[in-house]
Amino acid sequence: MKQPAIVLLFLAIVLSLLVALFDRHPTSQSAPATAAISAEDAQLTQLVQSSCSGCHSLATLAQNRQSRARWQQTVERMIQLGAPVSPDQEPALVDYLSSHFGPQ
Repeated sequence: MKQPAIVLLFLAIVLSLLVALFDRHPTSQSAPATAAISAEDAQLTQLVQSSCSGCHSLATLAQNRQSRARWQQTVERMIQLGAPVSPDQEPALVDYLSSHFGPQ
């Protein structure tokens, strides 16, 4: 029964590392702005984890970098296939994926 919790913890750690690795926010921001971005990123990271990691490893995101238009198509297709994303979450999810896992 503890194994699913361990898997979720592992996925959260991997996603956090990926976010840190691919984070493109300027480091010259003041502390309050950085804290706000970090809180928003944390929420969006959790959204990605809850929406995508049920079927995909989080490494898949880093390996399949796409443009914003392609992420939009991918998210729409995943929603049609049953991904648990509400209509109000979709734009934020696409923004997050395209900014963190867009073309290099």
